[in-house]
Amino acid sequence: MKKTKGRCKFCGTDVTLNLFDPGRQWFSEKWLVDMAACNRCADFMEKRRGIHENVRRLVVQWSRHTSGAKPEDLREPLQGHRKVLKDGLTAMMKDWLATMNEYFKTNIAWDESVMNLLLDKNTNVNTVLLQCERMLRQETPVAALRVGRAVFPIQ
Repeated sequence: MKKTKGRCKFCGTDVTLNLFDPGRQWFSEKWLVDMAACNRCADFMEKRRGIHENVRRLVVQWSRHTSGAKPEDLREPLQGHRKVLKDGLTAMMKDWLATMNEYFKTNIAWDESVMNLLLDKNTNVNTVLLQCERMLRQETPVAALRVGRAVFPIQ
């Protein structure tokens, strides 16, 4: 095992890497150092990825239940299922916002208009999430985390 210094590729924090011999056989030391992430950023990225996947799945389910729906289809039996989907998606998005606020050290309040964007049939889920993330990045007091420009509403 070899210890080497590097910088987190997300926030720029100094990190110490423990490079094990099997990994060094397959990858160059420079590549491993360039891929370094601090624990805080790595944990955030992993949680963010999981939430993105779950939000995408719920939006797909939502669109399946609303695409081509006739007024008579919007009656009680499907309304209950839609309410469960919407409530689950809202809870997941609030969790996403809490995760983002914690990582970016901001205090952005929940806004229901994000749900309207997500549930719109013509909106790409990834676009909505990335635009929201860019807005949070712009509000962060941590200069290293500020990148990108957000524009709302999404066009």
